[in-house]
Parts: sequence; C-alpha cells; structure tokens
Amino acid sequence: MANYDLDNLSSYGIKQVAIVAADEYEKFNNAYGKYFSEIYPCNESKNVFEKITIEFAREVIKQQVHLGNDIRLICLSEDNLLLTAQLRDEFNIPGLKLNAAIPFRNKLIMKDVLKSKDIRIPKYSRFDLQTTKPLFDYFQNLQQELGLPFILKPTSYLGGLGVVLIDSLSAFVEFFKENPVDVEYEAEEFISGRLFHCDSIRHNNKTIFSACCEYTNPNFDFQIGKSVISMPLKNNDPLTKNILSFNEIVLSALDYEQGISHHEFFMTEEGELVFLEIAARSPGAVVTPMYRHAFNVGMEDIDFKMTMDIPFELSITEKNYLSGIFPLMSGKIDRLINPQLNSTFEMKWVVKEGDTVKASKSLRDKSAAITAWHEDYQKLCEDFDLLKNFQNILMC
Repeated sequence: MANYDLDNLSSYGIKQVAIVAADEYEKFNNAYGKYFSEIYPCNESKNVFEKITIEFAREVIKQQVHLGNDIRLICLSEDNLLLTAQLRDEFNIPGLKLNAAIPFRNKLIMKDVLKSKDIRIPKYSRFDLQTTKPLFDYFQNLQQELGLPFILKPTSYLGGLGVVLIDSLSAFVEFFKENPVDVEYEAEEFISGRLFHCDSIRHNNKTIFSACCEYTNPNFDFQIGKSVISMPLKNNDPLTKNILSFNEIVLSALDYEQGISHHEFFMTEEGELVFLEIAARSPGAVVTPMYRHAFNVGMEDIDFKMTMDIPFELSITEKNYLSGIFPLMSGKIDRLINPQLNSTFEMKWVVKEGDTVKASKSLRDKSAAITAWHEDYQKLCEDFDLLKNFQNILMC
C-alpha cells in the first residue's frame, strides 16, 4: 500500500474494504486503517506465501454483494493474483480473469504461450523432483538439453525465491536433498547478459505508457550479495526502440488488454533480447519509487483508477532518477555504509548496526533501499555503475 497515494484515491468516495493476512493485520491497520471501512484478517491459510484463502475472500465478497455493493477487486500482492482472478470469474466482476491471469503466474505456461508465437525464450522443461531416473542420467539429459550451467526455479514464486544455479553434478544432487517435493519447478537455460525491464500501462488494449530500464545486476545475484538497482534509458537511446517493440510483441502474445505489466529480459553480448519473465503487476519496491519522480506516473494509482473506471490523464515528465535495493548477508552487522555518489540520494535502512541477520533468499529480504537523482544523466550513469558492486553493510 505504501506506493499508493491513498489521500488522493480516498477523495473519490469509494468504499474500500481490505482482506489481509492475520499476521499482517496490526501493521496494516496501524498504517492504513483510516482509509478502509473494514479490514478482514484471514488466519486460515497454511501457505507461507498465499496467506489469504479463496474460501475466506469469497465470504467477504458475498457479504459485500449482499449489501448491494458494485464490487471491484485489486490485488496488492502477486501471490494472490490467481485467487483474485478466480473470484472475478465467480462473481462476474470486471478485470483480469483466470484464463488470462494464469500465463502471468505460471512460468511454464507463460513460456509455452510465447514459444508458440516464436518469441525468443530460454530453452526450458518441466523439472521432475520425484524422478525415478538415476540422478546422474537426469543431470546428463538436462545438460545436453539446456547446457551447463542451467537454472532451476519454482514456476510460481517471485522475487528470485528458490532460484538455484546448477553448475555441476554435486550441485544437482544437493538440490534434491534440500528442496521440497511439493513445489513445481522448471529447468531453464542459463542466459548471460545485461538484465533489463520494461514496465507498461495498458488501457483498452493499448499501451499508453512504457519505461525501459536496466538493472545493475540480475535478480539472482541479489542472493550472492549484489544490488538490484534500476535506471531508465533515455527515449533517444537506440536500444529503447528495440525494447519497446519487443515488449509490445510479448504483451500482444499474452492478450493483455488492461493493467500494469512488469517485463524482464536479457540482452546477450550479441545484442539479442531474450525473454525472462513477465508479471501482471506494478514493478514493485525496486522501481516504483522512481517512477513518480522521474515520469510523474504513479503506476498503482493508475491501476486503481482503471479498475474503478475513474477517468485519468497522464502528464509525463522525464527526469534523471534511479532506485533499487541492497541485499542482506549472514552474520552480525558491524557498520552501515552510504555510497559516495555524484547524485543526491536517499537511503532507507531496514536494518541497523548490531543486528544479526540471514542472507537474502529473495528480493523481499533487503537491507536498504536507495533513490538517487541528478540533472546530468551521465553523472547518474556513473553512479549506477558504481552501485553495481557497492557493499552497503560491513559484517563483523
């Protein structure tokens, strides 16, 4: 909710009802309770990630329908994208429906769709965690199919959680020992290159805004102690035109008619764009803070207005900003370190000196967030390069 302009959105007089996980209720209520007529805490789920059950949410919606309310649903977490879509189907609520949502949540189905449209994607296959093959034989088969190293990742997690690089038979065997058998995985070709993303607003089947950005490091590198910071490309950069075209091809292939999308892809040393994954949501904590400042675009606010059929206009600016996050490393924090930048910047720390922490398992496990800006784009580029390998915490 932190990325919404709630004061402005509440001025439209729309009754707002929230469904939250029980363990997040107190924090949510303290921060945002004044904006909501009711907040319903769900404590029924046994899932660590999907903390709201469809049965609980269904009863809340039934209650609102019984009161005669015209319902719209907004999904605040990608974990609940399919649940929200299924409820729209059940209650005939406008918005992204289940069949359209599934390819944005399941990475195998996502790639199946794009492969059928001849879009360049990594080689991939469904991974068999309960294989009856000898592990050596299975490893050899995957190595021949995908090359070495290759990637194993859950098909429906986010933020890099559960992603593993397999570079040897011993790493492959170790993966089988440590990972749960009740999570669906895929095996995927390892793509080396620069990681980019393109975030878009689609309205009535037309893209009305897109921003092309580069990351300091691939998301997987967050787990090994490297930053994930994003900076937009300039509109006159020749690469921008190629990225926008590639993004449109992917959105059209997935029949995405309305909403926010966050599309990630690699550019290889040869200059080829290779699809990584896409989500039907705003770009999240890494990127969202800079979009309001750089482009005067609040992605979440626009999504709210589209969902509620509230008229809106874009008044786009172009200022030089970057934003992103830093990881955690296991141990006791001795010192917090601010970077020495050309740019003006703001660091928001999640940890403090003396804290004992565990290494990041996903992008949700951050030590700090940074936003930086400079009138001179080249100076900001220099800072972007410096932050690629900057270590913001010193461990004891």
